[in-house]
Amino acid sequence: MSAKQPIDQAALDHAWRYFELHSKQRMAVFNFFVVASGAALAGVGVTLEHSGRFAFLGVLLGLLLSLISFVFWKLDARGSHLIKHAERAIARLEASLPEAGRLVSSEGVDPAGSNGGIWTFGRAFRCTFVVVALAGMVAAGLSAACGAGLISFDGRSEQQPAARPRCPVAAPNQREAPDPRAANKRVRALPPKK
Repeated sequence: MSAKQPIDQAALDHAWRYFELHSKQRMAVFNFFVVASGAALAGVGVTLEHSGRFAFLGVLLGLLLSLISFVFWKLDARGSHLIKHAERAIARLEASLPEAGRLVSSEGVDPAGSNGGIWTFGRAFRCTFVVVALAGMVAAGLSAACGAGLISFDGRSEQQPAARPRCPVAAPNQREAPDPRAANKRVRALPPKK
């Protein structure tokens, strides 16, 4: 062991609490983003299901979804900056520890160079923000197309008439004539089984 300056425990505790606070805050913000974007997507789905009646609301929700993605991306960038700031402070304080105790300062060092395929939280979050923003733009476009009558998602086609109700048929175990009071229903009794 070399003669290094003793670690300032109060400074390390402060840096660790700072890191922990902003790490938890970043995850809470992302969780809120997932809930908010899920609610907006559900709203877009409902507006698309009702075709042109709520198309304007669907366009607004789609654009809101893209805006939400942008705002949360910026909030995540700020949280990431604060976390990196705390990591740098902890790494400087770890310099006086033995090499085995320098966890934060040695985290990015990989002598074999095999960590190139590892995704960070930031990379995964950014991809999520981009995908949700694009989904919002597509949803706004689909809602606008529904409002213009170009497409329909309500399950009915303009060319096909509505299905007519079928006449009720007697159950296989019903052997007697239908009730004469039900004149508007045409139910026949089935012949007896042989």
